[in-house]
Amino acid sequence: MGFDEFTVVIEPHQPVYFSEQVVQGYVKITAEEPVSCRAIYLTAKGTGKVSWSEKRGKSRVTYSAYEEYFRESHTIWSGADMDEEFPVGEHKFPFAFQIPKDIPSSFETYIGRVRYQVKAVADRPWHFDDSSKAIFSVNHLLDLSSDSIARLPINSEREKSIRCCCCWWGPISLTLGVERRGYVAGENILINGEIVNNSGSTIKYTEAKIVQNIRYITSSKTKTTSLTVQRVYRPQIETGSTDEWSGVSLPVPAVTASHLMHCNIIEVDYDLIFEAKLGTCRTAKIAENIIIGSVPLPGTIVAPDTSVESGGTVLASTMSQENSPRFVRSRQPAQGEHGDNPPSYSRIVMPEQYANIPPPSYESCVSSGGQWSTFDDDSDNEEVGFAPHYITYRRN
Repeated sequence: MGFDEFTVVIEPHQPVYFSEQVVQGYVKITAEEPVSCRAIYLTAKGTGKVSWSEKRGKSRVTYSAYEEYFRESHTIWSGADMDEEFPVGEHKFPFAFQIPKDIPSSFETYIGRVRYQVKAVADRPWHFDDSSKAIFSVNHLLDLSSDSIARLPINSEREKSIRCCCCWWGPISLTLGVERRGYVAGENILINGEIVNNSGSTIKYTEAKIVQNIRYITSSKTKTTSLTVQRVYRPQIETGSTDEWSGVSLPVPAVTASHLMHCNIIEVDYDLIFEAKLGTCRTAKIAENIIIGSVPLPGTIVAPDTSVESGGTVLASTMSQENSPRFVRSRQPAQGEHGDNPPSYSRIVMPEQYANIPPPSYESCVSSGGQWSTFDDDSDNEEVGFAPHYITYRRN
């Protein structure tokens, strides 16, 4: 016979933790009969992993990297004085540990991740070890005030001639204006722009989007991927016509802050792209770097809740269905899939130096991966589909 219950519980549970905060809880173990057991160990740790494979000739080559941010291990029960038998009954073994300073935010894709967890393992002779773990989200606070470019405006122009059937048509002109480059999740980027279509083709649609660029780093190779995490679009523009964008809202979704600071194997940055699409291979665009932080700039106004779905595709003005471009929405976690509904703001306990900022809530990451077939160490691949939580700011 084995344990009837063997569970790690984080309590009180916070959806988001920060550096130097304490994570506490207990391991709940229930046994209706004595269970042979040498000891029960508890380990809290934070790790970063990167792994992908590529085809090279007739074989495949795997590139990987690993780093550890902290590890704390304890023996919470020993069977040395009990004939290596865990006693009958319900037992709770409390734990508490402090998150260290200068560690990266939680992050998950199918190629790389930063993950924090508490795991308990029962060492059982002549049996498979029992184990349980609880994963929690950590946010490194990127204060936009610390970045010198966060307040800088974006004012950019681009003109591109279009080639069709070996002939060059007139140009498409784009103008983009944005108040600043620094934002936090929950704010709206207000897009002001103009598209002048002097080409000989109809522009199918125009869009403004936030693109997350991720660089995975190993000792022998790096890999870069890009993912659109939010977009708004406008209808087609006939040749010789102009379309003006005036204060169109592009919501910033729940994503990790720029840079993924204190992680040496994954880098993250964001671009704001303003683009006119004529076809699969014909585009004209402006791309500008933006900063997504976790502490807003002083004096900035956090956007109220809107009907815009975070991480989705949103029509920025009325248009007929037949002219709508086809996009796939980013998957949103179903209610209860990754825990309870967002709590009241008061449950997010920010560090004391940020007591004067608007109280944040949290949301699940809009772009989490969770397919970890390349990771098989420490049984971490048993937990798939975990979505980190990130603080976000919304007014009622």
